[in-house]
Amino acid sequence: MEIYVRGEDSRIFELKEKLGSQHMYTIFNNIDETSFDNADVVFDLNLDDCPEETIKYNSLNVLLVAGSLKCALLILSADFQKKVHIVGLNTLPGFLNRDIWEMSTLENEDKAKLNKLFPEVKVQWVKDRVGMVSPRVLAMIINEACFTLEEGTANIEDIDKGMKLGTNYPFGPFEWADKIGVDQIFDLLSVLRKDTGDERFKICPLLKDKAILKESFYK
Repeated sequence: MEIYVRGEDSRIFELKEKLGSQHMYTIFNNIDETSFDNADVVFDLNLDDCPEETIKYNSLNVLLVAGSLKCALLILSADFQKKVHIVGLNTLPGFLNRDIWEMSTLENEDKAKLNKLFPEVKVQWVKDRVGMVSPRVLAMIINEACFTLEEGTANIEDIDKGMKLGTNYPFGPFEWADKIGVDQIFDLLSVLRKDTGDERFKICPLLKDKAILKESFYK
């Protein structure tokens, strides 16, 4: 299978690990300068960072798998002048090579297209909305942990240990933040707050500072 991919090197590496070396991968950066005539499927892992570029896929005739954490599929596909088959994917770092992909769709026939292309991939289909489900929940947990740390109620290690013991999560909130990227969590919370107006997504100043300074919680 010929798979065309756009995204950061680390996410492309994850995707290749997940789908396997039996496929042919073509990495592209510029949609306008790329011919998709030989593509069986296109993965644009960065599309929700530049939703204005979605219209450039207007003539695409194969399935488009798009990063849709920061922009819902309904918005991404609003300007298409013809039917384009598109599904959304949770593209948070560390989630592309998990056992189950978290995905969204607007059409059942696009689910069938994905299943036909990758029958071995297990998928949890979720509602099409900003943040999807697990990224939204995880970002909120990390944000609340930052408020707790900022208040001086507990230190980083104790908060992480308590979360792992109490919920059986594989990582604590600060371990998650470092693995995913503090900037990724900050960006996700920012779009969630803008999209919903919900106070639950008000970003902790500590998290904001870490993101701006490009710092992690564990040195």
